[in-house]
Amino acid sequence: MSDTMTEEDDRLSFLEEWGNLPPSERLSDFRAKLFDECAEIARKKGADYTNDNTDDPLANMALAKHLEVVPTVAHSILVRYLDKVMRMVTLTNRPPMVEETARDTVRDAINYAVYWLWEMEQREEVE
Repeated sequence: MSDTMTEEDDRLSFLEEWGNLPPSERLSDFRAKLFDECAEIARKKGADYTNDNTDDPLANMALAKHLEVVPTVAHSILVRYLDKVMRMVTLTNRPPMVEETARDTVRDAINYAVYWLWEMEQREEVE
């Protein structure tokens, strides 16, 4: 995306190109673009949610376990994932009251699902 092109311009341009494809290809392209967005947002938010002493993007979720707020890091991730699911339920029924779009919510939910799976697979490797 160029510096002068906004995220909305980029989305509209993508939708124009996308409208000429068969439905299965449109869905595949939509998914690929969404997953690329998810990876970028996870990288950026990961940097915001960790301190300079770690490169662990799940450090804040591990802290919840350490403070005994939740029994495992996976539980901490699930709490955040369920927050996003509840937001999707709300957005299904009414417009948002804060500036977090449905797309933002879904990207976050996808990233939390990825974090949860990664945490579960890491746990299996240790056991």
